[in-house]
Amino acid sequence: KADAFIARRFFCTMQRARSLCHIPGKAKGAPAKLGELYRFLFPDNDIQDAHDAGGDVATTRDIYFELVNRFGPSIIL
Repeated sequence: KADAFIARRFFCTMQRARSLCHIPGKAKGAPAKLGELYRFLFPDNDIQDAHDAGGDVATTRDIYFELVNRFGPSIIL
């Protein structure tokens, strides 16, 4: 049901990373695009399948777990 989905807690990697990661060239607090945040967190890696639904999901997953790894599980609270 749609109501069950709406009632769930959400974690927005873009919004949460705003206060944690200062991306060079971005105004302080400005949200980073998916690719910018990925390159900030993984400077030695390239995004695979950018702008592909599956690739974007995998990139978001990697960002989420890296944020938890760097800043601890309390980041999702």
